[in-house]
Amino acid sequence: MSNSAPVSAVVITYNAEAHIARVLDALLLLTDDVVVIDSFSTDTTPGLCRERPVRFFQRPWPGYGLQKNFGNQQARHRYVLSVDADEVIDEALRTGIAGALASPRPAAAYRLRRRSYFGEKPILHGGWNPEWQMRLFDKTCVRWNTDPVHETLVLPPDAPVSTLSQGYLHHFTVASEAEFVAKTEHYACLFRQQGRRGGSLKRLISPPFRFLKEYVLKGGFLDGREGYIIARENARYTWLKYLPE
Repeated sequence: MSNSAPVSAVVITYNAEAHIARVLDALLLLTDDVVVIDSFSTDTTPGLCRERPVRFFQRPWPGYGLQKNFGNQQARHRYVLSVDADEVIDEALRTGIAGALASPRPAAAYRLRRRSYFGEKPILHGGWNPEWQMRLFDKTCVRWNTDPVHETLVLPPDAPVSTLSQGYLHHFTVASEAEFVAKTEHYACLFRQQGRRGGSLKRLISPPFRFLKEYVLKGGFLDGREGYIIARENARYTWLKYLPE
C-alpha cells in the first residue's frame, strides 16, 4: 500500500465477530502489516480475518499481556499500534499516527484518545470520558506486563512519551446492560486472582465514592440511563474486586 505508515497493527481476538471486520478495515487504511492473534474463536472471527490481507495466527490463550507480546514479536515494523477487537481507529487518528511516525525523532510511546460507546451511543461524560490509552509504541524498548487484568505497557525510566490529540479510538465496549454486568464480574474475578485485597473499610468507602465521582462530579447523569448503568457497574466492580475469598 503506497499510503501505509511504518507501523504494524496488532489485534488479539476471541469471538469478536461483532466488530472485527470494521476494526481491520480501518487498520488496513493505515498500514500494510496487520497481525491478528486469535485464541481459537468459535464464531465467524477466523473467516472474517482470513477474508482480509492480514496475517492471522491462532494459539491458546496465555493471558492478555503474553498474547499481545507474542503479537508484537510477529510485527514487521518497529512501531506497533495495539488495538482491541472492539476498537475502530478513525481517519483523523490515522493521519495523526502517520505524522508522528514521520517525525525525525518519534517518541518511545504515544497516548491516544479513546471514545467509548454503550451499544452505538457515545458516552461523553462520567468514568468513560475523557480516556487516554498508551497504545502506539516502539517494540524494541516497550512491552506489555503480564498482569492477568488491565495490562499496561512497561517503558524504560527515561523513555519519552507523547500525546496524540487528533482523532479517536472508537471503543464499542458493551452492547447491553447484561453484557456489562457479566464483564464486571469477569474482570473483578481476574483482579482477585492477583492476590490483592482491600480492607473492610476500603470495601465500604470506595464503591459509593466512585459512584458519586463518576455519576455526579464527572457528569455521568448527562448520559442518561447509560450513564447511570456505567457508574453503578464501575462502583460494583470496585466492591467485587476487594471481596475476600
